[in-house]
Amino acid sequence: MKEFSISELAKIVRADVKVNSDAVFAGVSTDTRTIGRGQCFVAIKGENFDGHEYVGLAFEKGAACAIVNRDFDMPAGLGGVLVRVADPVVAMGELARAYRRRIGAKIIGITGSAGKTTTRQMSYHVLSKFFKCHAAIKSFNNNIGVPLTIMGIEASHEVAIIELGSNHPGEIEYLSRIAEPDVAVVVNALEAHIENFGSVGAIIKEKVSIAAGLRQGGVLIVNDDSEGLAEYCLASGFNYTTFGKSRHADISASNIKVDAFSSEFWIEGQCVKLAVPGKGNIDNALAAWALCKSVGISAGQFAEAIADFAGVAMRLEQIRLGQMLVISDCYNANPASMKNAVELLETIGKAEKNRRTVFICGQMLELGEHSDRLHIELGMRIGGGGVGVVMASGRWGQMVAEAAREASAGEIEAYCFENTDELCNKLSNLLRNDDIILIKGSRGARLEVAVEKIKELFGSK
Repeated sequence: MKEFSISELAKIVRADVKVNSDAVFAGVSTDTRTIGRGQCFVAIKGENFDGHEYVGLAFEKGAACAIVNRDFDMPAGLGGVLVRVADPVVAMGELARAYRRRIGAKIIGITGSAGKTTTRQMSYHVLSKFFKCHAAIKSFNNNIGVPLTIMGIEASHEVAIIELGSNHPGEIEYLSRIAEPDVAVVVNALEAHIENFGSVGAIIKEKVSIAAGLRQGGVLIVNDDSEGLAEYCLASGFNYTTFGKSRHADISASNIKVDAFSSEFWIEGQCVKLAVPGKGNIDNALAAWALCKSVGISAGQFAEAIADFAGVAMRLEQIRLGQMLVISDCYNANPASMKNAVELLETIGKAEKNRRTVFICGQMLELGEHSDRLHIELGMRIGGGGVGVVMASGRWGQMVAEAAREASAGEIEAYCFENTDELCNKLSNLLRNDDIILIKGSRGARLEVAVEKIKELFGSK
């Protein structure tokens, strides 16, 4: 991060008290465990912690200053420059916006209901082979992660890829106005967090609000296959480009082929081979191609660069334990991504006809009044598709299991569990050494615990 003077910081964040300091800082941190000397510490208060308790420690470790709440009292005996504000998180966003306006990197913003992290990683995988590239670590996509990602951009970076997430109205526009992207990509708009939005239409509006912060001459790219998305953009008068599997999309794919453990499609006369499975990854790769194309990457360069992309942890991550195959997709879940997961398991089952397929299914959260219906529909989809076993946990586990049993006319083995811990306690009795297991649920389901339990039970066999 380029240097700022502390006096300049105070003006940017509209500090309550004027700070006269010629001292400078370079870098921002919210964590005293990793803070570096000469950085600015931002004291954030969360549900289970309060960064103000660590301000003294931050100064002991060499912090140049600290952004704190206006009513914070420094403990006696501790010294350092305090920048007092109404809300340290908002102040961090204001600093990030000011920093963004000083850097020369082209910023690409990515949002969507599903697949945005994989799209971001695919894009980084390709673009880093042609540019000095920066991207968020993990899923830094909220009002804390986005500013930290922006302030991690160095003067040498040519391209930065920012992921923008939302589970309440207004969040995407706020983040976009901080990031001010040159290219904005909407991977899709689906029934995710619908409890907080009320309708898919409201979700579409939220995702497209990424265009609010676009720089002059910026490019908005949306998924033509995501129902209602392009139509909303057209009706709202946006200037936009579409990508998709249909020939009607501005940037389209043809000859799409999805196999058990890989997939391929053609773009502009080039065959793109993906070493990651699932229809969802076709969509993610097309989104990545559209944004790479917008910054000058050719179809041939894209095809060659993405060929060795190996996937993202906890997103259809393949783990082999002897003859057993575990596909971990535990990071998140919504109705569309659950459907894609079931289809993938069916595809693998057809390729591995002599092996049993098992779907370990956690609940989908933040669906509100739609929860019962969508979990029943999920169970029916599982039961109607040839999956051998379903193990459903959580509040809606019984609904999923019963719907799957009914849809399969009793052929599927269906089990339900109150929670993930109860499920884990039964795994040794229910799984076989050569099973093909796909594990998916919302983050709150903690299904990564089940993955670790399976490793413990079958890892040495």
